[in-house]
Amino acid sequence: MFRSVLIGLGSITLIALGIIGFRQWDQLDWPEIAMPDMAAWFQKSEPPPAPQYVTEEQMLARIKQERSAILGEFQRDLEELKAFLVVQNDSIRGMNQRTFKDQQATIDALTKRVAELSAGGKSLGAAPATAPPPTPRPSPAPRPSPAPPSPPPPPPSVEAPKPPPGYRIGVKIKSVADPVLGQIVQVDSVIPGSPADKRGIKTGDIIAEVNQKKVTLTEHVINEVKNTITSGKKHVLLLINSNGDLRFVAMTPEYVE
Repeated sequence: MFRSVLIGLGSITLIALGIIGFRQWDQLDWPEIAMPDMAAWFQKSEPPPAPQYVTEEQMLARIKQERSAILGEFQRDLEELKAFLVVQNDSIRGMNQRTFKDQQATIDALTKRVAELSAGGKSLGAAPATAPPPTPRPSPAPRPSPAPPSPPPPPPSVEAPKPPPGYRIGVKIKSVADPVLGQIVQVDSVIPGSPADKRGIKTGDIIAEVNQKKVTLTEHVINEVKNTITSGKKHVLLLINSNGDLRFVAMTPEYVE
């Protein structure tokens, strides 16, 4: 009992002393403690980068710049393509000119040869120029003139064998030895309604070239026509000599059973 009373008095005393001490603590003149300025500290730190927004004008300018770059690349590609085509055209034109010159040289040579032959025939058949009659002299007794030698028989013509079913141009040809032109391929007959007949080829015409290649045998003509079909081409180019008149004839072979 007595212990409980002492404990109660001690507790009351401690409470009273605590209240008195708190009041005195509050009345003391404490120096002010400088607290850091947190706002200034946050202001000193680097602010985050502001978001950059692209305006409509900037977007349009960027699109124009990219479009200009793409158009520039297209323009450069187009110029390179034009230069390539010019080089190819020049090469093809040069090849065509060389081919034309070769054909023209062949035509000129044949024309000159035909003109020489024509001039020689005219000079042989022309009447001699008139001259004053010579003074008559007694003519000796005539001597028997030797008989002229008989002309050699013409070489036998070699006719082309009958070809199997296939593509034809509609002529029967033969290889002939001409005394002036040498070995030639001559048209023996023309099938009516054939490509050759439609292109105006006549019997007796000479086939000088096939696809710009000189031919002297019937096999040459047949092989060139076959090569034209097997290579996928549609037309055959012939150089025809009709009594000295040279002309090129293009025709399409037809298939015959």
